[in-house]
Amino acid sequence: SKEWSGTFKELGEKRDKLRGLIRHHLLEHYARDEAETEADLDGDIRRAKMILSLDDAMNKVDRFLKTHSPRMGRGKRIKEVKSNL
Repeated sequence: SKEWSGTFKELGEKRDKLRGLIRHHLLEHYARDEAETEADLDGDIRRAKMILSLDDAMNKVDRFLKTHSPRMGRGKRIKEVKSNL
């Protein structure tokens, strides 16, 4: 899918964006750590699941960037082509 493809620079930016989202949601979660109602608790559970999902995505991109090297295209101008996770 297009979501999981890009140049190493684009994938690095995606990893950094995911890391920022995780940080944002964790800080929000810590601020609301003590749920007062059951509805608040349900919201906290949803946020925790979102944080885990974002963390899995960030780790997927990070692992790819650490284990692969940029793919170079062929032709008159040799430049990096998009990789697919």
